[in-house]
Amino acid sequence: DIRVRLERLSRLIRQGGHAGGLLPVHWEILRFLARASRHAAAPGGITAYLALTKGTTSQSLSQLVRKGLVTRQKLAADARQQRLGLTPAAHALLAKDPLLTLEAAIASLGGKTRRRLDRGLADLLDQQIRQQELARFGTCESCKLLLTGDGGTFCGKDKLPLSAAELGLLCSAHTPA
Repeated sequence: DIRVRLERLSRLIRQGGHAGGLLPVHWEILRFLARASRHAAAPGGITAYLALTKGTTSQSLSQLVRKGLVTRQKLAADARQQRLGLTPAAHALLAKDPLLTLEAAIASLGGKTRRRLDRGLADLLDQQIRQQELARFGTCESCKLLLTGDGGTFCGKDKLPLSAAELGLLCSAHTPA
């Protein structure tokens, strides 16, 4: 019963992903970029997190750039690499995200039910990531690369400072503490 309900729920979520003139994959990319750290906000981060092909990622990003929802910035250190960002139009669209109704429905559940659902889904997700040998993503707060000292908080990967807002973003360089 749980598998059937999860499958049906995922189909309903994907169906709602046709809102705003976008495809479900476009919504997924926008949602990811809204939560991605500087290390993950790249085509490779999207491909790994969403388990997409490189071709799907590339084609979808090109469409989102044409629609004025995503920006591309080449990195000075390596012109082949790029950092992706959301435009104000993308942020405005995300404020009308069809998944906000699901978020409200989850919020309406009782606290104990919500905590159990969260724990159970986290466990299922972790199992699937391990079985499929997918990339793990996490936040700086639970990463052993997080460096703190008198000079502030830094990422051990690139030694750049981290703002308080960045600590909660998804990172592809995440190494569980």
